[in-house]
Amino acid sequence: MDTPLSAMDLAKHYFNICNAALALRGREFPYNLIIPLMNRFFSGQDVSLRVVDDDGTPLAYVTAGFVEGQFTPVRPGVHSPDARFSLRRDYLEQVVEHADDYIRHPERLDWDWLGAQLGPFGDAGRF
Repeated sequence: MDTPLSAMDLAKHYFNICNAALALRGREFPYNLIIPLMNRFFSGQDVSLRVVDDDGTPLAYVTAGFVEGQFTPVRPGVHSPDARFSLRRDYLEQVVEHADDYIRHPERLDWDWLGAQLGPFGDAGRF
């Protein structure tokens, strides 16, 4: 039996999978429109992820930067983020387990936090 990954390691893998998906599909529609918007609003910014269990209990907080269409290495904790979002541990495990599928199909990744941050009534959703 494999040892489960820590919430921190799941978050690291998740951001790496996002990077691979953006790099692979970034020149295709609609990503060729979405990535410039992400760059415009988030390049040079910090993004914090709260990993939660099934009942919403926080398991870990991690922060990554976003620079020129890619997430930078993850560090533990919340570091004055410009954007915040939460994902469930079981979702992160699914993404990591099926990384190739998520890289080929970035629309399956959870990008809802972008709408919350960029929408006309966006709410950064404090942790």
